[in-house]
Amino acid sequence: MKKPLACLLALLLALMGAGLAENAALYQSEHGYTLALPDESWFRLDARTWAQYADPLGEAFAEAGFTAETVETYAGTGVEAFFTPGDVSASIVVQRQEVSFSDENMRLTLDGLRQLYEGVMGASDYAETAFTAGGAQFEGCEYTLDGLPVMRLYLRFKDRNLSYIFTFQGIAPESVCALLEASAFA
Repeated sequence: MKKPLACLLALLLALMGAGLAENAALYQSEHGYTLALPDESWFRLDARTWAQYADPLGEAFAEAGFTAETVETYAGTGVEAFFTPGDVSASIVVQRQEVSFSDENMRLTLDGLRQLYEGVMGASDYAETAFTAGGAQFEGCEYTLDGLPVMRLYLRFKDRNLSYIFTFQGIAPESVCALLEASAFA
């Protein structure tokens, strides 16, 4: 019940013009979507930004599973990762896939994620979530890992062969709702 209320609050704040910080930034992806980022310091990790931030942030990127090789592999695959130099423990990863999830596959996915996150990775506070933001229905899970809030969300277009997978780490759930409210996915 907390999640729908948080998203409703985010929607009301957005309608009143207070949903996103004044310095929030919109990122227009080459993959056909627009993503609201928390502020203008956030950047998409690619070969250019890797070269720019590798020295000061390379170790933190490696801890998050990103290396120069993985950044190169993501190019053109529909996967984009976003960070802020102020706190690389916070991240947003978006994956656009030309695949559809049936309700049954979504259920199997969420059951498998629970086993992975709680049983293997040691996550706590696992809960499934579903809410509407920006006119789109998001579903997935949220949990705490190493003291950080994490949301893993899915956006399915059942009438098309298209879906998005989002991972928001180190960002409060209310902020995730506000960001998605200001984003557009096609």
